[in-house]
Amino acid sequence: MGIIIRQSFWNMVATYTGFVLGAVNVLILYANFFSKENYGLVMSLVSLSAIVMPFIAIGMNNALLRFSPTEKDKNALLSFSLFVPTVAFFVIGGILWWKNDFFVAFFPQGEILKDFAWLGFAIAVFSAFFEVFYGYAQAHLRSIEGVVLRELFYRVATSVLLFAVFFGWIDELQFCYYLTASFAIRLLLMMMVCYRCEPFHLKWFDWKKYRHIITYGAFSSLGMAIWAALLEFDKSMLPFYESLTTEAYYTLAVFIGMTVAVPYRSLYQIANPILSKAIAENDVERQKDLAYKSSLNSLILCGLFFLLINCNINDIYSMLPKGYENGITVVLIISVAKLIDSISGLAGSHIVYSKYYRWDLVFSVCLMACIIGTNFYFIPRWGMNGASMATLISLLFINSLRVWFVWKRFGVFPFKTNSFVIMGILVVFYFVFSSLSCEHLGNKWLSVCVILTKSIVITVALGYVIYRTKYSTDINQMICSVMKKLKNS
Repeated sequence: MGIIIRQSFWNMVATYTGFVLGAVNVLILYANFFSKENYGLVMSLVSLSAIVMPFIAIGMNNALLRFSPTEKDKNALLSFSLFVPTVAFFVIGGILWWKNDFFVAFFPQGEILKDFAWLGFAIAVFSAFFEVFYGYAQAHLRSIEGVVLRELFYRVATSVLLFAVFFGWIDELQFCYYLTASFAIRLLLMMMVCYRCEPFHLKWFDWKKYRHIITYGAFSSLGMAIWAALLEFDKSMLPFYESLTTEAYYTLAVFIGMTVAVPYRSLYQIANPILSKAIAENDVERQKDLAYKSSLNSLILCGLFFLLINCNINDIYSMLPKGYENGITVVLIISVAKLIDSISGLAGSHIVYSKYYRWDLVFSVCLMACIIGTNFYFIPRWGMNGASMATLISLLFINSLRVWFVWKRFGVFPFKTNSFVIMGILVVFYFVFSSLSCEHLGNKWLSVCVILTKSIVITVALGYVIYRTKYSTDINQMICSVMKKLKNS
């Protein structure tokens, strides 16, 4: 588990840096440097690419992780994994070129979308091939460079281009073209990383040998597409019942609440290939160990960020324009939802990388039904709090289903007594520190001091409790390493 914690730490640093930079781009740079119409156009291109990308990748990024441990000819496997998205690129590209009047017929801004839809498609293509090469790097236990390129490169490029717009070097429409080019550059950099990681060359492959991977990839891509669409469902539905102002409050609150899950996202980037290998080798003990340790470490790390966010939330919102504080309850609910999602012990990955991969699509459909049903029920009644409650219920339902399935099929369960003790510790910390706030004083600098002081106290206190209880050897090793470096400095 040492390599997982070590790489997860740097993955987490890169991901959180990306989150902060993304917040700066959205809340400051776009708002001041871009017109609302063209900002909507950029967001439409990015959203379009996110929905189309899984249909181009056809799950080949997951296929590389799933089949690399047992495949001797990895060059042939990589060649096949690149060939399939290439075919998808020509097929979907041909349909887009043939039916480009679709946007004009069905959308009020169809003429603009028609002219720029191919940029969204190009971003999807570059992103799909990026994910394939990233899967190749993950299969060789190299995830840090891929996370930096995925989480940071796009946002840094966006910031640079926004300043270029501000200084008049490019106009807002040229921005779209340069942004698309940045995705192409990111792909080239990922290819270079992969080649340095493990030199490869493309070669002819035996179609019959690999065609069964198509079935695996198709199920995987459908599940990814459903998840990509559902992530935006509540934001799309809320304006039908609430004002656009409420939508702004909700979007920011969700953005803050989602940061709780960043340590888990960082951890599974490197845990997934190790789990895939353990499943391929039928190493049940290794699977159990990974499930438990990943769940426990996610609970501790994500729990820490849960406390840092929600115990400081009143002071955080006191520094924002008036009205945004209406999203405080949303932050808490979304934070709990993402914390539940993070402690599932890689249950979703267990299904994807095993012979039961078809069940991932079944669970995705179940999630779709749950999200749609709960949003239609709760949003009319509770507004944006109802939308966040729908997310909480849906993630609790689907993760319970996945954990139960993995336990029944593999005998792997992510929780032990230690897990519930740590949950109790987090609850106590939350009620103690959330009551300490200075937002009523109306001084932003005082709020910043309170946030920093409280965050340091929470981190040190929770770190001490975890260290003394010795529930996680990996976290203890990380604490010892940090203390040693501080002592030496």
